[in-house]
Amino acid sequence: MSAAIVAPTGFAEAASFPDVKSTDYFYEAVTSLTERGIIKGFPDGTFKPYQSVTRGQAAKILAGVLGLDTNNVKNLFKAVSFCLAESGTGTESAWHPFPVFAIISANYLEKNSK
Repeated sequence: MSAAIVAPTGFAEAASFPDVKSTDYFYEAVTSLTERGIIKGFPDGTFKPYQSVTRGQAAKILAGVLGLDTNNVKNLFKAVSFCLAESGTGTESAWHPFPVFAIISANYLEKNSK
């Protein structure tokens, strides 16, 4: 994610993520996305900023930033077909199925054409 997407300033210390320091270049973006309820981190209380982001996690973030309705998804057949096609590829779409469905339904994500 780009810090340009989130511009608020004057954040409180992000003490909830011990692996995100106020001196990190991504600190303000992580803090803003957390305050807006778009990201929550991992169950162990960390953010894991240097771990690769899965397609499902990216879809969850994008759906939140774009304000997409993840409960009433149109084109559900297309979205489910996409996720089923991805299920054998090692991706993590199943972790966040409804944001993935919303992103696909809004035509922001397409199946790889390999």
